[in-house]
Amino acid sequence: MLVLEVGAQKQANVWYFGGGAGLTFNTDPPTAITGGQTYYPTPALWNEGTSSICDSAGALLYYSNGAQVWDRTHEVMPNGADLMGHPSSTQAALIIARPGSDRYFHIFTTDGSEHGFDNGLRHSVIDACLRNGLGDVLPDQKNMLLHGDMAEKLAAVQHANGQDYWIVGHEFGTNIFHLYLLTESGITDSLSIGIGPSEITGWGGQIVLSPDGTTLAYASATLQGFLALFDLNTSTGLLSNERVWMSSMSRMPWGLAFSPNGSKLYFTTTNQGSIRQLDLSAGDWPDVQASEITLGTIMPDLWRDLRLGPDGSIYVAHAQHPSLGIIAFPDAPGPACQFQDDALSLTADCSFGLPNVVCGYAYHNDVHPCAEPAGIEEPMMRITLGPNPATDRVDLRCEGCLFGDLVVCDVLGRQVHRNEGRTTSSLTLDVGPWSAGCYLVTVSGGGHRLFQGRLIKQ
Repeated sequence: MLVLEVGAQKQANVWYFGGGAGLTFNTDPPTAITGGQTYYPTPALWNEGTSSICDSAGALLYYSNGAQVWDRTHEVMPNGADLMGHPSSTQAALIIARPGSDRYFHIFTTDGSEHGFDNGLRHSVIDACLRNGLGDVLPDQKNMLLHGDMAEKLAAVQHANGQDYWIVGHEFGTNIFHLYLLTESGITDSLSIGIGPSEITGWGGQIVLSPDGTTLAYASATLQGFLALFDLNTSTGLLSNERVWMSSMSRMPWGLAFSPNGSKLYFTTTNQGSIRQLDLSAGDWPDVQASEITLGTIMPDLWRDLRLGPDGSIYVAHAQHPSLGIIAFPDAPGPACQFQDDALSLTADCSFGLPNVVCGYAYHNDVHPCAEPAGIEEPMMRITLGPNPATDRVDLRCEGCLFGDLVVCDVLGRQVHRNEGRTTSSLTLDVGPWSAGCYLVTVSGGGHRLFQGRLIKQ
């Protein structure tokens, strides 16, 4: 099987999911493996959302079902129990290495509908140097709340700067997306965007990003739900250009996956048990809708999550079944994509979900991570920028810290202001002459980035 440089590389080479199923892409073709601990007994049917992460050589580091996190020996970390995600959440967990660090890993979790979504979107931090390199969750950096009442949706994509990551979730009961910027200093920025239909039910259906990170697809898997596409600006985190297909009795979308070149979108349906393909290059949105092709039908409707693998094929969760389906050539149109159910045998049952991984993800373990100074850097949230939005002037204040360089860029990445060489704790920007719009403000000091945030000029 041809290995392609697609969304996830060797960091996603080992998967654990379902009722203890496992898969490694360190072989060609990928093969089933044992040892996974993701089985969650109640309710057994819904061992849904998981995430796993490897080092840059493809060796397993950690995996999680949102409620627990296991190390590479398949033991729950001492502080890795009682995470506030739920194993029945569609996208219960997502593990990401902190930008610029091989030592710290963030686990983002979402709660499930069975728990009323009460725990919301949270994150915890693993220190890879604890327990002689097996890692553990830092007790004072565990279950940190980002936002309450979030749907069972969770994804991430690399920032346009090639280092940071946008974490994407969706609020339950509204049309609001919440995005969080993960940098070398932790979560340093967030934004909320109301776009598209409201998420009425909050359960079922994936968020996924295209391999180049520029398109977000969203599935809400009920009769009140929808399939939607949005453009994503990975510099600013802004979403635009909504294209919505409301659900019907013949189309309630659940699983989503883009093909490696982004020209095709695949989705599963929960009511008619089908796998379908859309040709995103067909033209305008009505042309894309008209390009819909059904690749297969199964009853009961037990095809659920889709996931683009590191080998360039798309894998299909066949719930309560010890095998996966495979779309072998996802860039090809119609039957030429070669979808086959029961194409890869597992050693345990699959369930609704497949592991959540980061679009466009690559980090490197080039140095021993424990050579870094002990402790964890706190996000520099003492820096304030206001008023925001602004019309004529903006005051930047840093309480208890000093900064030197300040750079402001527009949404196209063009530098509109730079202040360097002057160490200070406060600065006033004259933004009156600037065009209305969104700007990215980056503040540095002592050789480190201290803050990155958005400024809206009215």
